[in-house]
Amino acid sequence: MSGPVDVFNQSLAVLGENPISSFQDATEEARIAAARYETVVRNWLTRHDWTWARTQRELGSPLSLPPLDGWQRAYAIPPETVALLALTLPGGLPFDDFALQSDKILTDHDTNGAMLTAEIVIRPHERDWPASFTNALVEALKAEIRAADNPSEAAGYQERAARLMRDAANRAHRQEPARPIAPSERIPLVAARRGGRLRRDWPRGFHG
Repeated sequence: MSGPVDVFNQSLAVLGENPISSFQDATEEARIAAARYETVVRNWLTRHDWTWARTQRELGSPLSLPPLDGWQRAYAIPPETVALLALTLPGGLPFDDFALQSDKILTDHDTNGAMLTAEIVIRPHERDWPASFTNALVEALKAEIRAADNPSEAAGYQERAARLMRDAANRAHRQEPARPIAPSERIPLVAARRGGRLRRDWPRGFHG
């Protein structure tokens, strides 16, 4: 598999449908691909702890911005971020005093020049996906293709996709042990509001 069209065409082939040449084709299948493919990919990247899709990025210096909603400092969330898992200070010390607003991390904490590190989920290219993830995604895409015309058939594909994704995640954990981060711990994308600052006691997991 070399790209989105290849993966989507595999779903079409299994269903006995004609392939597309691009997501811009003037066909119903291409319309579904353009509307749903990336959303489905990113959804499944955040549903399990895929070690092959997780990395770290240093946030750099705070942005040169006036205070936002009462917060004194803002950092840019790395643009390739699909989900934000955690922030740490040098030495791996957890950094919890922050909130999220759009593509920014807001905080009042002065790190005294210490670099913040974000642990994030990224969106790897299709060629870098494990075969087990691709196979499960094909089932999820079959559900999208059949959703309008045959909801019961689509539900069956969705159930199979969920089962295959669980198997793929378990296989990945056995092959590459890593600290698990449950989906329920990920930081939701929320807007910080003056007088209602969000701290460590809210669910973790930014979804971009």
